[in-house]
Amino acid sequence: MERMGKRSILTLTLKGYAHGDFLYDLQCWDLKVSPPRCIAQRELDRPWQCLTINKSLDSPAILAVQSHSIELLGIDYSAENPISGFYTVSKFPNSTRRPERPIVFNDSFLVTQNDRQQLFLARIQQNDDDHIELRSKGDMLEPVLEVMIQNEIVIVVRRLRLEIFSASDIDTNQTAIYPIAQYVFQWDLDSVSISPQTTWPRRSEHEYPAINILVRFGSRLPWPVNLLHHFILLPNPGFNRNLPSSPKNTPYCDIPVMKRSIGSPVRLFAKYHMAVGSRGTAIFIDSHTEDYFSRGDVGQRLAASHARDVPAVEGDDPEWLELQDSTEVESTINSSVFGYRESEDWIRVAVDEEEGRIAVGFLDGTIEIREYV
Repeated sequence: MERMGKRSILTLTLKGYAHGDFLYDLQCWDLKVSPPRCIAQRELDRPWQCLTINKSLDSPAILAVQSHSIELLGIDYSAENPISGFYTVSKFPNSTRRPERPIVFNDSFLVTQNDRQQLFLARIQQNDDDHIELRSKGDMLEPVLEVMIQNEIVIVVRRLRLEIFSASDIDTNQTAIYPIAQYVFQWDLDSVSISPQTTWPRRSEHEYPAINILVRFGSRLPWPVNLLHHFILLPNPGFNRNLPSSPKNTPYCDIPVMKRSIGSPVRLFAKYHMAVGSRGTAIFIDSHTEDYFSRGDVGQRLAASHARDVPAVEGDDPEWLELQDSTEVESTINSSVFGYRESEDWIRVAVDEEEGRIAVGFLDGTIEIREYV
């Protein structure tokens, strides 16, 4: 993340075990110096459950942490001691019957989830008790895989559905709101990563950017399919900004457009992960299949696949019409491979396309920062 000219990374590592509970270290590292320097540190123990980072760079609260309450933390970059680097911006009580954990935080909006896969939306700058359920239209609540807040739109990706909620005109007397649009995928999803597109042509003319959705479908076998699929959720050219969002006036199109498929092999019981960047680049950890290594049943690769530019989206734009009407899907088997391992130590990956950096998480808590051109 980048705030006030500071390029930094937040890490959470298992510190040890004391008094019958696990201890965790939450740290913020300054990446503008070499080696990286810790500028903020806080020890977390039970009943700590979850944390999420604020996507907005303008808010004083940088992350939300769940314990007995949900606490919003900021960072004092001028603190001389890292122990005093984190400070509390605000906190509000959590449910004791069904505790909610924060899963996405953007500016003044916070989405929380309980153990029944129910989602709730809160405006943290208003009444702390004002939060409303984001209720699915289906009878059965599917597992939540990913949630994103874009302006006053909440995009929820569940195991089989993509749901779009509007938070623009919430009545405080309401207890729940329903999706203004939804899309049902052909198959159950195994995993997903989503990111707004920041560099598509004429971006400034649109309030809502295109959304990159990178998915790996599940299968009836004990492992998922060996392909990644890149969808794009396009802004609706017929959206009227002067009217509230509704099922008849949605800021996004109802159906994501399939852009490309990417070959990504996964062996049985292998560790894999993926992320999509703000320019549509897919970064993923999967199983390497090279036969010149000593063993063929273990090993990982860190690879990437760059997307062609997402076209501008306007009602009479030829590029948009071509993408909407086309049934042709870009497909690639070859990817740019950044590294191999003869073990299964890589477990997480993240990408910052603006800085050209990839963060790779190891099983032992190590985080490796790589740069690419």
